[in-house]
Amino acid sequence: MNITTAKQTARETFAKFFNPAMRLEHGCDTLQIDPGDELREECSTLPRGAHLIAASRVSVHADDRHLWVFLCTLETSDGVEFVTWRANDGRTGDTAGCYLRNDYDTADQAVAGFHARARR
Repeated sequence: MNITTAKQTARETFAKFFNPAMRLEHGCDTLQIDPGDELREECSTLPRGAHLIAASRVSVHADDRHLWVFLCTLETSDGVEFVTWRANDGRTGDTAGCYLRNDYDTADQAVAGFHARARR
């Protein structure tokens, strides 16, 4: 399984479950979220081999606005998995990065898990 396959899986999942009128621009190994909430591919927040499907703030509360949930495909030795990560975007001074990983067998399960962990 190669990185192109993981990227293609991410694009197909985005088109199926999210707004197909939008293009999924972010399919690389890196992601940074700036204060304007734009996704940028300039800094290593996602682990290598991960491809973004969707991202959402975990909360609208001001104290939690640095926390995000990412829905990704991840290339592993067994193939391509669907994963969600809770993440800290680093704007509180902590090191930006992903934590609390959840793995899923299917895209349906992964999308449901993403929505369950996304903004409330």
